[in-house]
Amino acid sequence: MATEFRNLISDLQLGKSATTSKSIAREQQSEWRSWPWDDGKLDYAVPIGWEVSARANVKTMWNLWFFGDRGAKIRPYRQLSKQHDVSAAHRMRHSRVSIVMEYLEQLAKETTALPAEVTRISDLQIPTADKVFDAAFSTMMSNLYTTIPKRAEELSCGTLYNRL
Repeated sequence: MATEFRNLISDLQLGKSATTSKSIAREQQSEWRSWPWDDGKLDYAVPIGWEVSARANVKTMWNLWFFGDRGAKIRPYRQLSKQHDVSAAHRMRHSRVSIVMEYLEQLAKETTALPAEVTRISDLQIPTADKVFDAAFSTMMSNLYTTIPKRAEELSCGTLYNRL
């Protein structure tokens, strides 16, 4: 609480609004946990045995990539260290998700789905980010498929990665 108060005062002294993305990011950081794995190393941003999901659809991974898993208190997946937090067996999965998310983010910027004043998807409110995803995903489907699959919303990042 004291830290948040100091940050608020600092923002006000610098002429910033208390609801800037930096303030929001600081608040969100306190939501995330770290886990010791009893291996003598620093704490990890994920619990022991955690793995990058192979079956989650692209929309679910979008939310996890940019906003994290609040229920499990795992920070946004884009902030995870592939070398430290992701097991060797799941690094390829993480890389594929990363490439698909970067492509979607690029499409969001190119299609002007991302509001002009926003530079990072993680700065958006989730309902706005959902609209950005819908626009970018629609463009992605058009780019990758001549005929859009019937259940495109169920596609995984691995499937889309293979089409890129």
